[in-house]
Amino acid sequence: MKIDRQEVYSSALDFLELLENENSNSSIASLEFALDKLAMIYHFVGDDSNDDIEYPESSIRDYSRWREIAGRRFPNFGFYNIPSTIAENVGVAEMHVGDAIDDLADIANELSEFIWRWDNNSETDALWYLRFSYENHWRSHLRSLQIYLQAIHDEE
Repeated sequence: MKIDRQEVYSSALDFLELLENENSNSSIASLEFALDKLAMIYHFVGDDSNDDIEYPESSIRDYSRWREIAGRRFPNFGFYNIPSTIAENVGVAEMHVGDAIDDLADIANELSEFIWRWDNNSETDALWYLRFSYENHWRSHLRSLQIYLQAIHDEE
């Protein structure tokens, strides 16, 4: 399977539009699909390194804005359990607390930076940033949020 770079860009835009567009379908199923697409497109970003060009810094990142938007779109989302370890201390791992609205805000914040870099810097810079930010920050938010959404479905 091959996905071109434009599809990576479009998937990020689709996720942001799902949160921002008050007229769009904000069902859990549509959010699950958008998150699944984001998880999939990561595998097609490639291993390009940053192009080492000094680009201007963006001022697009606004966690508070994204948190507010996510809270309005999914007002019933809340906190959930995350085990401290998965493959170690099985059965005795401590529990940490995740926050579904925080997860959405963090993912949106990183994707807005990716979109800004794509539109203002270069595709190479944007794709490098997407890969870096996914691997170092929002992968855990995305995967934990997917498990949380599955638990919501299971409890219905």
